[in-house]
Amino acid sequence: IEQMDAIDESLKEITAESDSTTKAYYDQKIKLSADSAMVNVALCIILDSTENKAYLLAGTIAEKRGDLAKSNEWLMRGLKYTADSTQILLQVAYNVLGENKYCEAIPYLKQYLSHQPADTGTMLNLTICYNNCKMYDSAAIVHRQILAMNPGQTEALLGLGQYFNQLGIWANDSASAARTANNDALTKKWTDTRTSLFDSSKVYFKRAYE
Repeated sequence: IEQMDAIDESLKEITAESDSTTKAYYDQKIKLSADSAMVNVALCIILDSTENKAYLLAGTIAEKRGDLAKSNEWLMRGLKYTADSTQILLQVAYNVLGENKYCEAIPYLKQYLSHQPADTGTMLNLTICYNNCKMYDSAAIVHRQILAMNPGQTEALLGLGQYFNQLGIWANDSASAARTANNDALTKKWTDTRTSLFDSSKVYFKRAYE
């Protein structure tokens, strides 16, 4: 932990530094501290391969070095040795998101939320993943779950407003296609659907604005 603190201090110095030579110096310090910390982690695992903190530390060290894939390897190895998996699952999910792998992060976020169902911040991040994976209905379900707990949650209200707005746009496209095909019955059906969807969208946008 002391070695990890040293890594954090060097990371702060690198962020504030503009000189490339000085940056290289601190980067070398980070590497040395990380290597030493990993030696101690390896010794911990030799002494007790079921010590979950060793795997957590190894994952955190790799994350600080920017190796998110290696971080997740360590975290997943330690998962079976921990009684409380929530923090590991969340860290794995955000490591995956750090690589912009939205679809791959969904199972970990869902598993975490099965233990922490009232964490609306993580629920919102799950909706972002769903939307990036074009799973719009799933995102809408989660937004509704958030509103059931907090009816004034602005991001959830906006999310549902955007959801119904997009459905309305697609319904409008269908109405236009039906009109081009001279299908009056289908045109009316899609026009009515479009109006209903846009009305729903306006309701949620109005609540978000208020």
